[in-house]
Amino acid sequence: MDNYASEPAKRKVYMDVLRIAATFAVMLLHTASQYWYAVDVGSYEWKVFSFYDGTVRWAVPVFVMISGALFLSRDISIEKIYKKYILRIVTAYIFWSALYALINLITGRSRVKNALREFVEGPSHLWFLFMIAGLYILTPILKKIVANDLITKYFVAISMVFTFLLPFIINILSFYSEKASSVAESVVGSVCFTFTLNYVSYFVLGYYLSRMDMNGKARLGVFLCGGAGVMVTLFSNYIFPIAEQRAVSIFHENMSINVMLVSVMIFMLFKFVRKFEELTPKTVGKLKMLSEYSFGAYLVHAMVITGLNHICGLNSLSFDPLFSVPIISVIAFALSYMVSAVIHRIPVLNKYIV
Repeated sequence: MDNYASEPAKRKVYMDVLRIAATFAVMLLHTASQYWYAVDVGSYEWKVFSFYDGTVRWAVPVFVMISGALFLSRDISIEKIYKKYILRIVTAYIFWSALYALINLITGRSRVKNALREFVEGPSHLWFLFMIAGLYILTPILKKIVANDLITKYFVAISMVFTFLLPFIINILSFYSEKASSVAESVVGSVCFTFTLNYVSYFVLGYYLSRMDMNGKARLGVFLCGGAGVMVTLFSNYIFPIAEQRAVSIFHENMSINVMLVSVMIFMLFKFVRKFEELTPKTVGKLKMLSEYSFGAYLVHAMVITGLNHICGLNSLSFDPLFSVPIISVIAFALSYMVSAVIHRIPVLNKYIV
């Protein structure tokens, strides 16, 4: 969630818009999942939650792709990575984790004996900070990879196979034979390609896609694959859980091949919108501001969603979830950005916790 050149002419405006959209998508995802495990599998509420969940699974992968596109495009010293970016992540984590733990104590949702553990582990959405910090630490090494176009393509190709394709095949096998799936997983796991796995794949992929030019056929291919990914995500959210009578999440995890295809489609869709380049400097400035507030909005949004529930009695089951999920998400989005905007105006805090 880093920022980049401040001059409107040098900014990739589509990334500002994409970051704002991804921030809202995260809030929609967390609102939809608020009671996803609490309702009966196959019920109306569960189906609505699953629909919204399946449509925004691209949010976190796109966040990582944006960071990779921006971070790997610049020359950043190891010293700056630690003194500016890692330090900011550490201080933000300490502040927000402590605040969430304190609020849980005050509201009686946790006990004193659990406070230290809750502070160390942090609220669930702060896992993102650990992950992005790891990618920042790897950036000097990844920069050497993306410096060569052929090696970049090779890295992306390996990532596609070992991060997305083979795990997908193994997951499909598990529905037919647990033994065959276990053997395949063991064999693949023995090939130590861990460096190319997980979010490193999205980080490098974001850089690669940000620099890629596509002709009409290639764009069509991206949208067809992305559309197929949406269908797989949505239908798998219904078919497998209902058949198993339990929550089955393997097709809507961030490393699912269908989620990756949707994430690529969303990233390229925003990149292809040429109208972003025609926006006035004033509009670009406003988008830049909202983009910079996204990190703070992400950090506080879980508190806002919880507050709406416990203080206002407003949650995804307050009324028809078809309407409650988007409405609560919009409210949480607005309030979270307001809080982030206020903090951004406070000296010192604006550099270390948002």
